Amino acid sequence: MSIDKRKLSKEILLSLVLGAIIYFILSAYNVMVKTSGDYRIAISNTLDIGLFGILTILIMTVFVYMCIYHGNLVFKYRFVIAAVLFIICVILGVNGSSIEYFNNFFATQMDTNTLLGTSRSVRSDEWAVLTPLTMSQYFGNKFSYFSNIVRATSTDVFIEYGTPVKSLIMIFRPFQIGYLFLPFANGLAFFWCGRAIALFMTSFEFGRLITKDNRKLSLVYGVMVVLAPAVQWWFAINGFVEMLIFAQLSIILLKKYMLTNNYVIRTVCALVISICAGGYVLTMYPSWMVPLAYLIVLLAIWVIIDNYKKCKMTVKDIPVIAIAFVIFVAGMGYVFANSFDTIKTIMSTAYPGKRFEVGGGSFKDINLSVTNIWYSIYYFSPDTNVCENSSFISLFPLGLILYILYLIKNRKNDWLATFMTVLSVFLFIWCSFGFPTFLAKITFMSLSQASRAVVIFEFVSLLLLIRTLYLWSMSLIKERYILVVSLIANVVIVGLSFYYYHDYEPIRFIWIITLIVFGIFIFSLLSLNKKYSRLAIIYKLIFMFVTSGLVNPIRLGSNDVTEIDELQAVSDIVEMDSDAIWAIEDEMPLINTLLMVGARTINSTNVYPDLDKWNILDSTREYEYIYNRYAHITIELVDDESEANTFELLYPDAFKLNITIDQMRLLNIKYLFTKKEHNIDDLVLINQINDYYIYEVNN
Repeated sequence: MSIDKRKLSKEILLSLVLGAIIYFILSAYNVMVKTSGDYRIAISNTLDIGLFGILTILIMTVFVYMCIYHGNLVFKYRFVIAAVLFIICVILGVNGSSIEYFNNFFATQMDTNTLLGTSRSVRSDEWAVLTPLTMSQYFGNKFSYFSNIVRATSTDVFIEYGTPVKSLIMIFRPFQIGYLFLPFANGLAFFWCGRAIALFMTSFEFGRLITKDNRKLSLVYGVMVVLAPAVQWWFAINGFVEMLIFAQLSIILLKKYMLTNNYVIRTVCALVISICAGGYVLTMYPSWMVPLAYLIVLLAIWVIIDNYKKCKMTVKDIPVIAIAFVIFVAGMGYVFANSFDTIKTIMSTAYPGKRFEVGGGSFKDINLSVTNIWYSIYYFSPDTNVCENSSFISLFPLGLILYILYLIKNRKNDWLATFMTVLSVFLFIWCSFGFPTFLAKITFMSLSQASRAVVIFEFVSLLLLIRTLYLWSMSLIKERYILVVSLIANVVIVGLSFYYYHDYEPIRFIWIITLIVFGIFIFSLLSLNKKYSRLAIIYKLIFMFVTSGLVNPIRLGSNDVTEIDELQAVSDIVEMDSDAIWAIEDEMPLINTLLMVGARTINSTNVYPDLDKWNILDSTREYEYIYNRYAHITIELVDDESEANTFELLYPDAFKLNITIDQMRLLNIKYLFTKKEHNIDDLVLINQINDYYIYEVNN
């Protein structure tokens, strides 16, 4: 077969131009992220291409060429490509941790190895809690269910924050398995990249399910999920990524189970669904789990309604379903048996305790998705921090409007779109107005904060939008109508956001740019069946990446933080005296640093309270309300006993304790890590490293 050289030259030239444009946009975005939006520096740095820039342009060119002109080939080998990409990322140690932020607290600086983006201090739940807790599992009784390092006492590290443990129960937490057999840096890459790739692939396949294999829409949906601001700002914690993966995968496999007659495949589907169910439960975050569970149930009902006539069940299905059910029950039973006391303790804490919500008060939050496009650059948001205000780019109420127009035009109901509409109304009422107490209780929405449920509402709105776009794709719509709908929707969506949040970003040109980029985004979304659909897809990919692609840095390895001089000095002592208890005279985030070298730290983040320990200092339980909580604990050593033995609540998740040497002995604390120089009897200085001192408490 002869090659049309002229056609090939045009394709390569167009790919090169698009590759260069993409490079310049992404390069400028990267610099703006690092400089908090200084576009002048971004432009000057971007124009200075260099060798790395040329290489990146060539990579972008190949990417564009393959996607535009050989999309079928990419689709055919998508799972192979995903697997190869995952292996490469694990080998290189690619991750999105902000662990290098510890550079701000120690004189010894570690290499950043950051390729793109910047570390985020606001993600302290990740870099200052989850990551140190995970690293601590490499020490002591490695990967045990109960650790003696965290809190310096036996601590259930599986149920809360979910660190990796050596147990078959890890089948329900597959993305942490890499830690069990890989060095920490590679295990970290396994965790970050595995979840990102799995979420995209699962979302793409789920998109194919709800759009009857419309691959363009499915690709857009997959990117809009994995690069959603809510997903990226909460990527490492609270199990949100796992929830989305398990929810979508279980529905995909339910349909597969119903349509296949091969019992090997049915068995695999049933077993993986049971793992998805167990993994979903173990995310242990009801604020998202409960509203998302409603979505899962409705999606399952839709799949059953859509496929029950094609499904042939026999007696063979009984043992298949039974085995899957037993695996789920046995797994959850094992966790419950091991963590019963932990769960009971958490439920009885002052914070977070057993929440009872009635909803309401979050109507404004529904319009936050427009402002989300600036969070990764300017790093601030309305009302509260960027994580709390992050959402999905759902373009609400566009999906609802399109479905209403579809019903008027076709006079034909669509079960999935109807279910999504009903659930949207349900969640809209909960988030905006709330429920009566009895209704909140019987629906279990009392476990979900309205501000958290908004994220699920936006996700449902995104599903409704994608479904209605598929329904409309079966009709030929002229460009002028698409343009009119785009303009109206853009004015409504951006206008509502401007009405509520113009004080948040008063610079007029920001809103003008927002109006333009959202207008093009909506137009391109409605034009996926037109001849320029491929360019529209590229625009949407760039739009989503610039919105939140660098919320987390892209970096190599963990920079081996244990080689920081201050931590290495502690590590040397731990090797000789591994059972000793340490205290850190500082506050969050320093309180968890010694966990990274295996030091048993009494005031590391107490993921649940050790009441017996604090009752030693508070026999009358006068301060129990203060320390009976999930808490970051600040310790301050004092000479005057009149100032000691006092607990001070700093925040809902933090308290301070003033303590004397005698009380340190009562708590069996042997070493103190501090930036303060002390002249106290029975406190012996054994090492000074830069600005930090290590003291030993004499018995």
